[in-house]
Amino acid sequence: MAKSSKFHYGYVIVFCCCLIMGINIGLVMSCAGIFYKPVSTELGVSVGDFGLYMTFVYLFSTLMLSVAGKLMDRYSARWLLTISSAVLGLVLLAMSRFDAVWHFYVAGAVIGLTLAFLLYLSYPTMVNRWFNSNVGFFIGLCSAASGIGGVIFNPFGGYLIANYGWRTTYLIFGMIVLIVVTPLLALLLRNYPADKGQKAFGEKQSETVKSGVDHTSAIKSPVFYALIVFALLMISVSTLCPFWAH
Repeated sequence: MAKSSKFHYGYVIVFCCCLIMGINIGLVMSCAGIFYKPVSTELGVSVGDFGLYMTFVYLFSTLMLSVAGKLMDRYSARWLLTISSAVLGLVLLAMSRFDAVWHFYVAGAVIGLTLAFLLYLSYPTMVNRWFNSNVGFFIGLCSAASGIGGVIFNPFGGYLIANYGWRTTYLIFGMIVLIVVTPLLALLLRNYPADKGQKAFGEKQSETVKSGVDHTSAIKSPVFYALIVFALLMISVSTLCPFWAH
């Protein structure tokens, strides 16, 4: 039986989830608005036409969500999240070379597919696997990381765009995702506590009766789709605010 003083690997999992939310999501979602004007100006299209690519992000992440949930249950979450991060980084690199607005629409669709894993499923899935107590706290911590990432990367990205251009900024953002986040996810993430010879943190505490519904019933529930629509509207408003500001 493991000693209570033994370091619990769940904290490393939380760290990985904070990396995903703070860097990947911070760069892609929180910083989306800073590219609207410079990119649309160079491509010779309206800000609205360029910003439309975010619609593809939301649409494809919504369509992919239920499929992504099944994949996370059936296959390795470690590698699904690592691959999603790698694809996201590669798309950001590619965006630095785009010269037509429709290229961004295609990129938005691919980004949406990765965000179904990285944004919506990463930290809720992993925290619930690794913790039986303080679950709400750790989920809140991971969620807050995206806001911290936005606070850090928005001015950083604005500085890069002003001094080096939007293409270089996309290139640097992509390199950050590929060089910093993706290797750490591959190295540090584990699917279940048993992979490290541990049990979920807090499992020895007083037992509580868990309530809820299974995955099959949940995805058939109107409440499930209402929550998806709510999340879509909430993120749309927060991300499009910079666009409206212009």
